[in-house]
Amino acid sequence: MTVTYKNDAGRVMTFGSEPPYLLEHIDTQSCRGLAEVNMHIGGAFDTMVTGFDRRIIPVDVSLADYTWNRRDYQTAKNRLLDLINLAVGNGTLFYTNDLGECYQIRCRPTDIPTEENKNNSGTGGTFRIQFETTEIPLWSDINQRIVPIGQEKGGIIFPMKLEPRVKFGKLVNRFIEINDTSMVLPVSWMIKGPAPPIKIVNHTTGEHLKFVNEIPRGQQMYIDTYNKRVVMEDSDTGIFIQTADNRLTYDSWFFDLMPGQNDIEVLGADDTTPTLIGYMSYRLLKGGV
Repeated sequence: MTVTYKNDAGRVMTFGSEPPYLLEHIDTQSCRGLAEVNMHIGGAFDTMVTGFDRRIIPVDVSLADYTWNRRDYQTAKNRLLDLINLAVGNGTLFYTNDLGECYQIRCRPTDIPTEENKNNSGTGGTFRIQFETTEIPLWSDINQRIVPIGQEKGGIIFPMKLEPRVKFGKLVNRFIEINDTSMVLPVSWMIKGPAPPIKIVNHTTGEHLKFVNEIPRGQQMYIDTYNKRVVMEDSDTGIFIQTADNRLTYDSWFFDLMPGQNDIEVLGADDTTPTLIGYMSYRLLKGGV
């Protein structure tokens, strides 16, 4: 079992069962509880929206090694304090359990680590670190599930030259994706240009995302349903070009994967079936790990 914290400045430290950076305890299951918000809509309806409150994750670690002197301990302590830096703010906490399953959660330290115990020789000590979630308060699988869009799957390769218009395989613009959890899962989309205006439909729920602009050559459109944003990027470097939320039609909805079967199709905005290159991706979510 290991815990790794990487702050957004790039500092990283891993705690496990081997000295000198020892993991004593982590609570990966508790949460503050449920948060209810009263949504007053149009003066007519009161709707109670329920979700997880921000999650607190306590972590106890030890800095100790039988070969250390006081100077070694102070150096390790300085490294820990540089990592858990309130000025940097956010980071990502990675947890690997005894089965080798790895999960991550976005968070930030709530205070400077407290030195709770120090040995008599001054060459080791234990610290309490407390993190608070900054985004969705659920653990996500470190591995993304990726579904290719508009690319050829299957088929046979022959050692012969064919005309460019002759292809083997199946263009995947419509597929069934099964969410085998009880969680509603946010998804991300990437569609590479050149491409006509597109529409992404979840036939299971009737929701869709419809765009009114083409995707130029050399650019790609990235859609994030959790943060509800659309951006244009350079397709070679991934560098941000501009926001593109204004390309959506008024009846569009940033839909997620519902538990169970999701019948999804990527079309042209005019309901044609264009040749596209892209993918849909998502991560499994868990309340506790």
